[in-house]
Amino acid sequence: HRIAIWAADLVGHVTFEEVSFDIAQGSVAIALVSPDNGPVIHSGTPIVLSITGSGNVKAKWMEYGVWHVLETDFIISTDGWLEGPHEILVNATSDLGDYDEYRFVLVVDDTAPSITLESPSNNSFVDVADEIRLSVIDANLQVVVCSFWNETMSVETGKDRKSTRLNSSHQSNL
Repeated sequence: HRIAIWAADLVGHVTFEEVSFDIAQGSVAIALVSPDNGPVIHSGTPIVLSITGSGNVKAKWMEYGVWHVLETDFIISTDGWLEGPHEILVNATSDLGDYDEYRFVLVVDDTAPSITLESPSNNSFVDVADEIRLSVIDANLQVVVCSFWNETMSVETGKDRKSTRLNSSHQSNL
């Protein structure tokens, strides 16, 4: 559940806070602290969990059908993880018989975007009216910023776009 709270005073100051929480099914609860569910991360980014409960609580996590013991700091190391999507299932149980499970997905991306200058060729002579064309490709492309002829333009590529193409007339397309 997510609660958004904002408050304003008489002189126009506005404050906004957001709180997320899950309703526990028993006396054991698992929450993902960081990163958020569904992000794109670099390998080596720690996955931090909060696990609370009554009694002695033990936790484990599973990926690709293999269970791993989750130590008491409740941090999963992603060191050495392969690029691509990862679906993780966390299970916590207490000696009082309570349990909770939490499933989340993340994507590991350790590859930088690829930029190709399509036109003109590198170190060539151009006229101000000439078109400059380039393409940018990445599995998780988010934004492309380009500066030329004292102008800067950016293209928000969106979550589902894998590439974008820019030209000097400030157009972008796939």
